[in-house]
Amino acid sequence: MTGCWGATDVSSFTVDHVYCVNGDGTLKKFNNATENFEGSYRIDNEIITKIDVALGGEIWAITESDKLFKFNGVSWEQQPLACGKLCTLKDIAVGSGQVYLVASVYGSNDGPQSVYTLNNGELVKFGAFYNIDVDREGVIWVISNYTRTLFYKRPGMREFAEDAQMSQRVTSNIGG
Repeated sequence: MTGCWGATDVSSFTVDHVYCVNGDGTLKKFNNATENFEGSYRIDNEIITKIDVALGGEIWAITESDKLFKFNGVSWEQQPLACGKLCTLKDIAVGSGQVYLVASVYGSNDGPQSVYTLNNGELVKFGAFYNIDVDREGVIWVISNYTRTLFYKRPGMREFAEDAQMSQRVTSNIGG
């Protein structure tokens, strides 16, 4: 595969919705027919650092300047964040009807980074997690801030459960 040089992130929903962040901060889409990443989805005056593709191919992006954007199919729309310059966005996961942001919020007691949900521009604490991803079946996967172990929560579960297979390993990153 070619077309995504110096890739910094990748996300997919199906083979029709596979995107990578090129080294220059632009987004490229995978073309299954040519087996290459093609095109260029730019956000004016921004460098994309992290992405996630949601159900149906909706694209969400974090930029180097800690802004959040959603692609509406035609153009990028900046999403409001009430924390402004007080938050540093580290990663994003979209699924199960939520937008999850891994962020460091200045002045909080949440540690170097935690996971928040986005609610009308406000970051609402979701948990003391180092990272998060949501799979196609709606299973939420998280890494604990404290133990760096992997936990999951399937639809219908009330609490997170530790992944027994991963309990012997130290985990540092999932989903991107």
